[in-house]
Amino acid sequence: MPVDLRYRGRAVTTEDIVFIRQFIANNPSMSRRKLSAQLCETWQWKQANGALCDMVCRGLLLMLHRAGEIELPAIRQTSLNPFVQRKRPQPILIDMTPLTGALTDIRPISFQQSEEHPTSRCSTVSLSIITISVTSSQWAST
Repeated sequence: MPVDLRYRGRAVTTEDIVFIRQFIANNPSMSRRKLSAQLCETWQWKQANGALCDMVCRGLLLMLHRAGEIELPAIRQTSLNPFVQRKRPQPILIDMTPLTGALTDIRPISFQQSEEHPTSRCSTVSLSIITISVTSSQWAST
């Protein structure tokens, strides 16, 4: 009984694949979800709490289907996940025009000291406006 694949700790042999093919052929009207639940019941594939390993089994079936080992029935229902097809928000346009003029003309300006980082030797100061380029003559005049 050679091991062809491993999926989440379960060895999947050639005999398992043949069994799954036959299982699908014997239950052509079952959905993918029902097939995985029934397969878990047949194999006694359960979690430590006794619940079926249904989602793991669905992943195994999908992996085998994508590898061409088995043919799963068509998808009957798609989930309505609103995050899959959501619209991207419009980008926020930021005016990047540099401010020019005397520092006294650009008011109000607030300085706020942030907390020191334990490994840092200095603290940082954040401004309420983006960037200010000040020459020493402008700074001295205020």
